[in-house]
Amino acid sequence: MEEEIFTVSWFITSVCNFNCGYCFISNNTSVKPLVCAHTLTDALRRTGKKWIIEITGGEPFMCPGFIEL
Repeated sequence: MEEEIFTVSWFITSVCNFNCGYCFISNNTSVKPLVCAHTLTDALRRTGKKWIIEITGGEPFMCPGFIEL
């Protein structure tokens, strides 16, 4: 029996230091990310299931812990 893999879409942050014309995220560096990478991955790990994390939102490199993720 194949193990089920779950998917979560994570709007990583609304923070961005760019101003791309095609993007709905404005150039805003004053808003902090809602959930840090470690909090999300720890919560998913505790479920004991396999996860695919789809990342969307602002500039991911402005989110604490993104590199480690």
